[in-house]
Amino acid sequence: MKENGNVTEEVFETGAENGDEALLRELDEEEAAEEAAEAPAGEENAAQEVKEKEEEKKEEPATPPKKPFVHLHVHTEFSLLDGAARLVSSDHHSFPLIQKAIEKGMPGLAITDHGNMFGVFTFYKAAKKAGIKPII
Repeated sequence: MKENGNVTEEVFETGAENGDEALLRELDEEEAAEEAAEAPAGEENAAQEVKEKEEEKKEEPATPPKKPFVHLHVHTEFSLLDGAARLVSSDHHSFPLIQKAIEKGMPGLAITDHGNMFGVFTFYKAAKKAGIKPII
Protein backbone atom coordinates (compact mmCIF):
# COMPACT_ATOMS: atom_id res chain seq x y z
CA MET A 1 0.00 0.00 0.00
CA LYS A 2 1.04 3.51 -0.67
CA GLU A 3 -0.35 6.50 1.13
CA ASN A 4 -0.92 9.66 -0.83
CA GLY A 5 -2.12 12.44 1.50
CA ASN A 6 -5.52 11.36 2.85
CA VAL A 7 -6.06 8.83 0.09
CA THR A 8 -4.85 5.26 0.37
CA GLU A 9 -4.08 3.57 -2.93
CA GLU A 10 -3.51 -0.11 -3.50
CA VAL A 11 -0.74 -0.76 -5.97
CA PHE A 12 -0.60 -4.15 -7.69
CA GLU A 13 2.73 -5.29 -8.99
CA THR A 14 1.30 -7.66 -11.61
CA GLY A 15 -0.40 -5.18 -13.90
CA ALA A 16 -1.72 -8.15 -15.85
CA GLU A 17 -5.36 -8.71 -16.70
CA ASN A 18 -5.60 -11.37 -14.03
CA GLY A 19 -4.66 -8.82 -11.40
CA ASP A 20 -7.37 -6.47 -12.67
CA GLU A 21 -9.95 -9.26 -12.65
CA ALA A 22 -8.94 -10.24 -9.12
CA LEU A 23 -9.32 -6.63 -7.97
CA LEU A 24 -12.79 -6.39 -9.54
CA ARG A 25 -13.84 -9.65 -7.90
CA GLU A 26 -12.54 -8.39 -4.55
CA LEU A 27 -14.46 -5.13 -4.88
CA ASP A 28 -17.65 -6.99 -5.85
CA GLU A 29 -17.31 -9.29 -2.85
CA GLU A 30 -16.71 -6.34 -0.53
CA GLU A 31 -19.79 -4.51 -1.86
CA ALA A 32 -21.92 -7.64 -1.46
CA ALA A 33 -20.65 -8.09 2.11
CA GLU A 34 -21.42 -4.46 2.95
CA GLU A 35 -24.94 -4.74 1.49
CA ALA A 36 -25.55 -7.91 3.47
CA ALA A 37 -24.30 -6.25 6.68
CA GLU A 38 -26.54 -3.21 6.15
CA ALA A 39 -29.67 -5.31 5.50
CA PRO A 40 -32.06 -5.75 8.44
CA ALA A 41 -32.41 -9.21 9.98
CA GLY A 42 -35.66 -9.94 8.10
CA GLU A 43 -33.95 -9.26 4.78
CA GLU A 44 -31.04 -11.66 5.30
CA ASN A 45 -32.65 -14.22 3.03
CA ALA A 46 -33.08 -11.62 0.29
CA ALA A 47 -29.42 -10.60 0.60
CA GLN A 48 -28.40 -14.25 0.41
CA GLU A 49 -30.51 -14.73 -2.73
CA VAL A 50 -28.90 -11.69 -4.36
CA LYS A 51 -25.45 -13.06 -3.55
CA GLU A 52 -26.35 -16.48 -4.98
CA LYS A 53 -27.65 -14.89 -8.19
CA GLU A 54 -24.41 -12.91 -8.55
CA GLU A 55 -22.42 -16.12 -8.17
CA GLU A 56 -24.57 -17.84 -10.81
CA LYS A 57 -23.95 -14.95 -13.20
CA LYS A 58 -20.21 -15.34 -12.72
CA GLU A 59 -20.39 -19.06 -13.52
CA GLU A 60 -22.54 -18.72 -16.66
CA PRO A 61 -20.60 -18.04 -19.88
CA ALA A 62 -21.61 -14.84 -21.62
CA THR A 63 -23.66 -15.62 -24.72
CA PRO A 64 -24.71 -12.90 -27.10
CA PRO A 65 -28.44 -12.44 -27.54
CA LYS A 66 -29.91 -14.04 -30.63
CA LYS A 67 -30.75 -11.60 -33.36
CA PRO A 68 -33.83 -12.33 -35.45
CA PHE A 69 -33.14 -13.64 -38.94
CA VAL A 70 -35.18 -12.66 -41.99
CA HIS A 71 -34.63 -14.70 -45.15
CA LEU A 72 -34.61 -12.30 -48.11
CA HIS A 73 -34.05 -14.73 -51.01
CA VAL A 74 -36.69 -17.47 -51.18
CA HIS A 75 -38.00 -19.06 -54.38
CA THR A 76 -41.41 -20.65 -53.94
CA GLU A 77 -43.04 -23.37 -56.00
CA PHE A 78 -44.41 -20.63 -58.28
CA SER A 79 -40.93 -19.60 -59.47
CA LEU A 80 -40.41 -20.62 -63.11
CA LEU A 81 -36.69 -21.30 -62.91
CA ASP A 82 -35.69 -22.69 -59.55
CA GLY A 83 -38.55 -22.88 -57.09
CA ALA A 84 -38.33 -25.46 -54.31
CA ALA A 85 -40.16 -24.17 -51.24
CA ARG A 86 -43.81 -25.17 -50.96
CA LEU A 87 -45.91 -22.09 -50.27
CA VAL A 88 -49.23 -23.96 -50.32
CA SER A 89 -49.67 -27.61 -49.33
CA SER A 90 -51.33 -30.08 -51.70
CA ASP A 91 -54.59 -29.89 -49.73
CA HIS A 92 -54.56 -26.04 -49.95
CA HIS A 93 -55.19 -25.74 -46.20
CA SER A 94 -51.70 -25.18 -44.83
CA PHE A 95 -48.65 -23.12 -45.73
CA PRO A 96 -45.39 -25.06 -45.14
CA LEU A 97 -43.11 -22.10 -45.90
CA ILE A 98 -44.91 -19.85 -43.41
CA GLN A 99 -45.01 -22.61 -40.78
CA LYS A 100 -41.25 -23.15 -41.09
CA ALA A 101 -40.63 -19.39 -40.71
CA ILE A 102 -42.71 -19.41 -37.52
CA GLU A 103 -40.76 -22.42 -36.16
CA LYS A 104 -37.46 -20.62 -36.82
CA GLY A 105 -38.69 -17.42 -35.13
CA MET A 106 -38.45 -15.22 -38.22
CA PRO A 107 -40.24 -11.87 -37.85
CA GLY A 108 -40.40 -11.44 -41.64
CA LEU A 109 -39.94 -13.37 -44.88
CA ALA A 110 -39.41 -12.44 -48.52
CA ILE A 111 -40.22 -14.26 -51.74
CA THR A 112 -38.14 -13.67 -54.86
CA ASP A 113 -39.77 -15.83 -57.51
CA HIS A 114 -38.45 -15.72 -61.09
CA GLY A 115 -40.65 -14.88 -64.02
CA ASN A 116 -44.01 -14.29 -62.35
CA MET A 117 -45.85 -13.10 -59.27
CA PHE A 118 -48.47 -15.84 -58.96
CA GLY A 119 -47.59 -16.62 -55.35
CA VAL A 120 -47.60 -13.05 -54.03
CA PHE A 121 -51.27 -12.77 -53.05
CA THR A 122 -51.34 -16.14 -51.25
CA PHE A 123 -47.99 -15.45 -49.57
CA TYR A 124 -49.09 -11.99 -48.40
CA LYS A 125 -52.37 -13.21 -46.92
CA ALA A 126 -50.79 -16.25 -45.20
CA ALA A 127 -47.87 -14.24 -43.78
CA LYS A 128 -50.10 -11.46 -42.42
CA LYS A 129 -52.43 -14.01 -40.83
CA ALA A 130 -49.46 -15.71 -39.15
CA GLY A 131 -48.00 -12.42 -37.87
CA ILE A 132 -44.98 -12.44 -40.18
CA LYS A 133 -44.04 -9.36 -42.18
CA PRO A 134 -44.29 -10.25 -45.89
CA ILE A 135 -41.56 -8.76 -48.07
CA ILE A 136 -42.34 -8.80 -51.77
